[in-house]
Amino acid sequence: MEKLYPAYEKNNIAICFASDNAFIPNMATMIYSVIANGRIENNYDMVILHSDISAQNQEILLKMVVSYSNVSLRFVDVGEYIKDHIFYVGGKENFTKESYYRLLIPELMATYDKALYLDGDMAALSDVAELYHTELGDALLASSRDLCGMVEYYNPLADLKQYRNEELKLKNPENYFIAGMLLINIPAFHRQYSTAYLLDFAVSRNWRQHDQDVLNVLCEGRTKLVSASWDVMVPEFRESLPKKYLAELEESIASPKILHFGGNMKPWLCMDAPFSEYFWKYAAQTPFIQEIIRRRIELDRGVYSVRNAMEREFREGKAGARYILKYIRAWLAYKFKGYETD
Repeated sequence: MEKLYPAYEKNNIAICFASDNAFIPNMATMIYSVIANGRIENNYDMVILHSDISAQNQEILLKMVVSYSNVSLRFVDVGEYIKDHIFYVGGKENFTKESYYRLLIPELMATYDKALYLDGDMAALSDVAELYHTELGDALLASSRDLCGMVEYYNPLADLKQYRNEELKLKNPENYFIAGMLLINIPAFHRQYSTAYLLDFAVSRNWRQHDQDVLNVLCEGRTKLVSASWDVMVPEFRESLPKKYLAELEESIASPKILHFGGNMKPWLCMDAPFSEYFWKYAAQTPFIQEIIRRRIELDRGVYSVRNAMEREFREGKAGARYILKYIRAWLAYKFKGYETD
């Protein structure tokens, strides 16, 4: 496997993403938010793992960052490395094989001390360099507790507790972490597991929560938990959470550093997704904003007008007045650019 080398000699902040071609417009928003909240003294060494991103989308992303002297963006096609493995992507959520690409980071970036992996359905509100400088010691990685998952874990009507306790056989399931944000200790991880072992283990069963389960099983006892403010998701229900974890969740929501639009609560899918205003704030600064709006307008089968989409979601209780105004503004911007929405 070809090795990557740091893009900068000093203050190199290595950040990895993974995406397919279809998800690029949304991931571009996350990339821009990282840049917007970065500091000039830090150098952001960004790497996108993929197997199908088009040359056109690569060129658009590269042009988006070209004016920033402290930002490097590279694309690594990992198709050759995973071609013999078929990853399980079924289940409740819409996962893709790209979710497993983070397992390649320890070998691809073997010349680095550490690398930060971030999901593309996020928005950074703080400088991620602060997270990058977390001391790892002998931990394989750092992440934050899966507080949203723990809502289901403690729900007596769900079976997640049985799954994590009895099937995954976790010794301390309350420390189950979320894999959307990972700070990977490259030398330690590389010494512990080969890429061949990681990939073989990943395809050894149909993991309910995919690569996240894989990493929790393999890294249990050697994970450093950091503040949940670095991976904030807002669950719809919280009643089942024990008080100490509810307090941890509420504290993270009150002072988020990275927002994670998990599940179906994504601003480009759901008008009233929590913190959606931050997504649109950064999306509007990317060259993909028109494509994001177009996709938002195209609902279900066929193309609906903005008015029809707005009225439907209002009837279903999904849209309040401020979201109607947001739709109108999007419609006006779209019309101004010469695109038909009716």
